[in-house]
Amino acid sequence: MIWSIISIARIVVLGIAILFSFVTIALAGHMYSVTGAVIVYDFENLAIAIAVLTIISAPVFLVVGLLRKGSWFTMNVVEVPVLGFLSIIWLANGILYTEWDSILYATLQCNSNRLSAIGQTFCREFKAVEAFSFITWIALFGYAAATIVFCLIGKSRGNNVWLVDASAADYFTWKKNPQRDASFMSQPQYTGTIPTQFTGQTMGTQYTGQQPQMGYVQPVVQPQFQQSQASVQGQTLYPPQHSSSPPVHAQV
Repeated sequence: MIWSIISIARIVVLGIAILFSFVTIALAGHMYSVTGAVIVYDFENLAIAIAVLTIISAPVFLVVGLLRKGSWFTMNVVEVPVLGFLSIIWLANGILYTEWDSILYATLQCNSNRLSAIGQTFCREFKAVEAFSFITWIALFGYAAATIVFCLIGKSRGNNVWLVDASAADYFTWKKNPQRDASFMSQPQYTGTIPTQFTGQTMGTQYTGQQPQMGYVQPVVQPQFQQSQASVQGQTLYPPQHSSSPPVHAQV
């Protein structure tokens, strides 16, 4: 749906540029025929030149884009700069006519009685060329600027948008990267199991589970054992105690 809208907008913009170029070259040519015997204004020559350039280039983009898909002539990298250049010179033509309008018709209207019939016709043609210049500039510049924005969006999403046909470029679809998907699938997955045993070892220090007490040292009490004699299977665990009296020898 989006690509069809872009294609229709492209055809409409190019059609407007071609149509207004024919109208402009006709009006400027008539103005030149009226004033050519006396004086030739620069705005007349500029309007004719711009209209001729547009008639040469715009129909080629339109016809080639409809008849031959994938041609290098209709790639965005070629079409956008050419249409951007045409929009700039149409803007320059409109500015030039505005300046001359403030000089020739600052205090006059096209239907003023102070102008002759030829002068009134010339004034209307002058105003028409001025209006067509700005309309053509808006159409071409708007399309070129929108295409640049769409190309930046498509390029950021991994699509080839500059070296393809302007009406067939994919601007808004995210391109799948098999290598990135494979690396993502090869990463270890989290299973949700939480370890229950804590070893207590952190940075080489063993955790004892006891909190140190500040300012008090608990005395160490040595355990006391009571000696007791016990016989296990006729054996004495501890050696017998000796008395201090001398031993008694048995008489034979």
